[in-house]
Parts: sequence; C-alpha cells; structure tokens
Amino acid sequence: MGEGGAQACPICGAPVKENPRYPDYVCGDCYRRVVDDTGRPVQYQNASPGYPNLIENLTATYADGSPYMTQTCYIDGIACRADEARFGGIVVRPLQKKGPWG
Repeated sequence: MGEGGAQACPICGAPVKENPRYPDYVCGDCYRRVVDDTGRPVQYQNASPGYPNLIENLTATYADGSPYMTQTCYIDGIACRADEARFGGIVVRPLQKKGPWG
C-alpha cells in the first residue's frame, strides 16, 4: 500500500510513505484542503521570528496573511491537529480515528 510499507492517509486512503512516528499522518492532497471550522483555508508553517506562534515552532495563517491561532483544523469535516514534525516540516493527524483508513 504505502511506499515501503502498509500505511495510508487516514482521510482518503491514499498510500503514503511509511512513518512509524506518524502512522496516521495525512497525505499531501488532504493537507492542501486544511480549513478552519467555518471552511476558511488555513496554512501551517514552521515559525519565523516576529510572527505570533501557536507553539514554539509552528505558525498558521489564512490566505490573506492574518494569523490563525489554533492547531485544530479540519479536512473533509474531520477534526485534525497540526504539529511541527520532529525534524522540521508540518504533520497533520486526525484527532480521532475514523473511517476505513484511520
């Protein structure tokens, strides 16, 4: 299923690269559909100096650049949480396991 293992996106079921640390991370296509609870698109990124941080190394913004101040987000109505990945980057995972993939 996944590259080098049997891991799938918990939202859509697409194969993803196996990652024992994050066995339920979402695929890139689902990550691009992250929104807030009203459906407004959100983008997470590693923090940069002088910008309001959610946590030590994570920031989030709406498309207009205004800050989004929570790690909770949604993909296809499924509540998820964004975190900084261990070696940089962002990882998004469902808050609860749902459906056939998660």
